[in-house]
Amino acid sequence: MRRWFVAMRATARIARRDAVRSRGRTALVVAMVGLPVLVASGGAVLVQSSIPTSERQALEQLGDSTQAWIVHPYDSPVVQDAYGLASKVVEGVDASGPGSAETAIRASLPAGDDLVAKYLTPGAVSSDAGVVMVGVKSLSPADLPRAARADLVEGVWPTTAGQAFLTTSTASELGVGVGATISVATRTGDSPSVLEVVGVGAPQGAEPGAAGITVPLGSIPVANTPVGWFVVGKVPVSWDVVTAMNQSGLVVTSRAVVLEPPAVPAVGSPGGKPWSVATVGLVLAAATIGLLEAVLIVGPAFAIGARRSIRQLALIAAIGADTVTLRRIVLLGGVVIGSVAAIAGAALGIVGAVAVRAIAVARGSTGFPDPRIPWLIVVAMALVGFFVAVAAAWLPSRRSGRIDVVAALGRRRAEASPSRRVPIFGVLAVTIGVAAAVVGAVTSRSALLVMGVVALQIGVVAASGGLVTLVGRLAPRVGVAGRVALRDASRQRGRTAPAVAAVIAAVAGVVATGTYLHSKEAFGESQYVPTAGAGTVLVASSMVDEWGDQVHMAGDAEVRRGAESVRQAVDGVGVAVVRAAQPVNGGWLASLRPPDQECPADSSARDPRCNNLESLQISFNPVRDGQYSPTELVDEGDTVEAIGLPGADAAAAALRAGKVLVDPRALWPDGTAHLQINDGSIPLPAPVVVPAAAVKRLGQFGTVLPTAVADRLGLEVDTVGAVVTTAAAPTDAELARARSAVFGRAEVFVERGYSDDTPIYLWVLVAAALAIGLGATGLAMALAAAEFRPDLATLAAIGASPRMRRRVAAAQSAVVVVLGVGLGTLTGLALGWVLVLAARADEPDLAVAIPGPQVLAIAVGIPLLAVGGSFLLTRSHLPVTRRLAT
Repeated sequence: MRRWFVAMRATARIARRDAVRSRGRTALVVAMVGLPVLVASGGAVLVQSSIPTSERQALEQLGDSTQAWIVHPYDSPVVQDAYGLASKVVEGVDASGPGSAETAIRASLPAGDDLVAKYLTPGAVSSDAGVVMVGVKSLSPADLPRAARADLVEGVWPTTAGQAFLTTSTASELGVGVGATISVATRTGDSPSVLEVVGVGAPQGAEPGAAGITVPLGSIPVANTPVGWFVVGKVPVSWDVVTAMNQSGLVVTSRAVVLEPPAVPAVGSPGGKPWSVATVGLVLAAATIGLLEAVLIVGPAFAIGARRSIRQLALIAAIGADTVTLRRIVLLGGVVIGSVAAIAGAALGIVGAVAVRAIAVARGSTGFPDPRIPWLIVVAMALVGFFVAVAAAWLPSRRSGRIDVVAALGRRRAEASPSRRVPIFGVLAVTIGVAAAVVGAVTSRSALLVMGVVALQIGVVAASGGLVTLVGRLAPRVGVAGRVALRDASRQRGRTAPAVAAVIAAVAGVVATGTYLHSKEAFGESQYVPTAGAGTVLVASSMVDEWGDQVHMAGDAEVRRGAESVRQAVDGVGVAVVRAAQPVNGGWLASLRPPDQECPADSSARDPRCNNLESLQISFNPVRDGQYSPTELVDEGDTVEAIGLPGADAAAAALRAGKVLVDPRALWPDGTAHLQINDGSIPLPAPVVVPAAAVKRLGQFGTVLPTAVADRLGLEVDTVGAVVTTAAAPTDAELARARSAVFGRAEVFVERGYSDDTPIYLWVLVAAALAIGLGATGLAMALAAAEFRPDLATLAAIGASPRMRRRVAAAQSAVVVVLGVGLGTLTGLALGWVLVLAARADEPDLAVAIPGPQVLAIAVGIPLLAVGGSFLLTRSHLPVTRRLAT
């Protein structure tokens, strides 16, 4: 054991000295390993810091000046946690407290404390800038400064009825300040209350039922029962007082208890929807791909480092070191560098996250309430980085044990002959991996999916060395520079193959991720059904008033007046009313399909006959006798033209010709539609056959009827909204004015089209691929520059021009990047396809969509930059170097 320890210490010292000597390579590997650790650790700290603790949540409810906050959610005794955030009823026990909730509170209230009732009323607050729905908090005038839970920034506290205090955000939204007048309408009031703004301030924390306005009691009508009570004073509310109030069904958040919580059992348990098998498989596959790529990207640095240290390793072997010792030296280099990278990355991540939080808090952000470090996650990320570095050093360590000692000491090429079995293994691994990944993705078998992904990735990398040798056979068919580069790459597979593997890993990961994300985005776009042409404004009569009470829709005249107000607010061009039809006796109008277009009961979700997409951004469904009725549009062509979707002109012409517009699947072979009223009667009435034209779904309208057909069917027609055409999409300010103009009477929506943010993060991925690909190529070229010096000397001796060195360097880069980018792109597309297959278990209609511009940028950009950089950055002077015979 002692001999083993001495040997390990000696090899570790050699590995550490090698890392110190090769500062550039060490710094590069530390950066490559440590950067992901830094990002993951810092991100974990920021995410954890953004989640408030139970103590923070409770203290934010209390603000700075209250002792406790009390609510009365139950009529039976309860048990609660120490923070008042979770509670449950004690079954089978009646409340034992005295009388009303307020009486029970006062009976247990510590002497010297006061009780302040809080009334919270929804209010429609109006100013010259528009109308805003906010909560209005009413408190007794004497207790308002203590229970307002806000810091006064401007003005004074309200002292009499008719005065108001506004939070800074509400004042900004209404465009008012101290001295302004606002109007507050409530559900319980007959007419709006006019209030003077006397103070503006910032709220303290996140108050339950947060209010934008605070007023003295008597300023607006309030409910008979408060939503809760604040305890103000100097005497703490103890846990004994809390448990006493619990007997009356009260739940208490006490400052004293929160700061010194008693040891009480947890109440309730967090719940969440478990991940599906497909999601688990997808996450595991993505994580596996990421770890493999990290190993493959870092591996070339260790491989090149081992080759640069080949003479040192040969000297150690010459004095008696065995193969195991040589391998151990290289592997311990990974241990040393991995340890430094993991520790530095984790430490810098924590420091960076704390600094980001401090800056955010200094700028007024409340998104990071407490600095919290999830040590378990940070340590896990550091261990991942450490093992990535060790795994990346494993293969170079195996190769280092097979060097030709005599050749290395004689400064000749000492690389062992590559095994012919490795490329064969790679091809078999690719074949098996693709099959296993596809089967695992289709059958939602996570283990098989992950194993297939691993085999595919490893197989491609293993086969790359054989492909390098195969490409080397093309040397006689190319020019001098290309011939030299191809033969050098084939002879020096130990240097070329790791660089190719790194480029493959970088490109494959980016292409796979980009393909998956672009497929998801394309699927979302395909599912999006626009309500109207981009920039069009739609006005729908509201089905509920501003208080949430269901109402009947406005009449035709009122709808037109509201639409005209909206048109003026958004500087619109024209207005077309929307008329909807529904059966008089309830039910709905169905467009029957031909038998071959019916959705089979046992069909797959991808059957186009079963796909019923619709626009859900705004609803024109009218309310009849408290019931929502399906909408069928009645139009003579004007509304369809105003909606402005593709094919609007042809649809309008068909309507003016008396034809019904139906879904293409509902058009019968003779060019008719079969319309049937389904009102629940048995038997159903016979369908009415009318001339029809097929049109893709018009927003949310499935069938569009001319007025004559609606009358023939005996449908009742109501004006339910309007379409406002515009010359340009309305601004946010115009839209706010439009909504204020019809507040409480109608909804206003602007169709802005599908929002696609894909190119932003896809181009970020492209930039990452370029950086990693160029870095891997640069590493290989740096080593090639030293090893290729004798060959350059030979070229100089036979009369090669000074530009030859640049051309050879460019050709060497081309060999690495063209092979790496080509294989990486194909591998990435295959991996992306597998990931999409795995995701289809949850989204059956998901299809593979390749991000063409981004893939093209990678496939062309990396080779061009690498080749061009090698040509421009390589010195044209050919050194005269003594060359030893090989």
